[in-house]
Amino acid sequence: MNNRKNNVKQYRCTRIGLAVMVFLMFMGGTHAAWADVIRLKSGKTVEGTILFQNEEVVVIRDANGSRYQYPKSDILEENDVQNDTVDTPSQSQEATQDMEQKLAAETGRKVSMGVSVFGGGMVLPAGSAVVGDADGSRTQGGGHAGAEVMVGTGNLLGHRIFLGGSVGFQSYMMKGKNMAFIPVKVRAEVPLMRGNHVPMLGLGAGYGIGLRSVTGGFCADVEFGWRYNFSRKGAFFLGGFADLQGCKTSITETVEGKDYTAQAHRYLCGFGTKIALFF
Repeated sequence: MNNRKNNVKQYRCTRIGLAVMVFLMFMGGTHAAWADVIRLKSGKTVEGTILFQNEEVVVIRDANGSRYQYPKSDILEENDVQNDTVDTPSQSQEATQDMEQKLAAETGRKVSMGVSVFGGGMVLPAGSAVVGDADGSRTQGGGHAGAEVMVGTGNLLGHRIFLGGSVGFQSYMMKGKNMAFIPVKVRAEVPLMRGNHVPMLGLGAGYGIGLRSVTGGFCADVEFGWRYNFSRKGAFFLGGFADLQGCKTSITETVEGKDYTAQAHRYLCGFGTKIALFF
C-alpha cells in the first residue's frame, strides 16, 4: 500500500514538474519572440518586437501590444537581443506594405506650425519714389522688418520638408515713411541633408496686401541658413533672406521747370537675417 502511495505522489510531482517546465519554456519563447531592444538618446530603453524600420523611423510593439514609432535620429543604439520569429516572404512583404501605408497616412495627418521674425535693410531702385515723394532720381535705402506665421505639413515624404502657407506683417521704412504690407504666401522649407544639424533652403511666393495708402502686389522671398532639429517635430532655423514686394509708386519727372508725377509699379527689395521656430 505504501509503495502505491509513493508511486502516486511521484507521478503527481512528475506532472507538476513537466507543467512548470512547459510554462517556463513558453515564457522564454514568448520573450525571445519580442526581445528587441532600442536605446534612446534620452536614456529610455524600449523592449519589444520591431515591426518596421527604414532610414527614417523604427516601429516597435511592446509586450502589451502597444505600438510606438521613433525617428532614427532619436535612437542611440538598436540591438536585436533574440528574435526567433519566422515569417514567410509573403507575410513579411504584406506586413511591411501595411506598415508603410500606415506610416504614410500618419505622416500626411501631421500638421506643423512655425513662427519667424526677420529684419535688415531695404532698397528702392532708382527711378522710383515713395508716393508723394519727389526724389526718385537715385537708389534709396532704408530699414526692413517683419514676422510671419506658417501652417502646413512638416514631414512631407518623410524627409521633414515643410510645405504650407504663411501670413504675416512686414514694413519697409525709408526717410521717415513706413510702407506696410500683409504678405500671404505659399511656402516650402527644404532641408538639403539628413540629420539634426542641416542646411536649409526656403522659398515663398504670394501677394502682399498694402496697408493705409499703399497699393500691394506680388511678393516673394528666398532664405538660406542652418536648421537644428531638436525633437520629432521641433526645429530652429537661423539664416539670411532676400525678398521682393511689389507696390505702386510715383515717378516724378521735371519737364521745362514743371514737375509731372505718374504712377508705376515698382519692387521694394529687402534683405537681412531671419530666425524661425517650427513645432
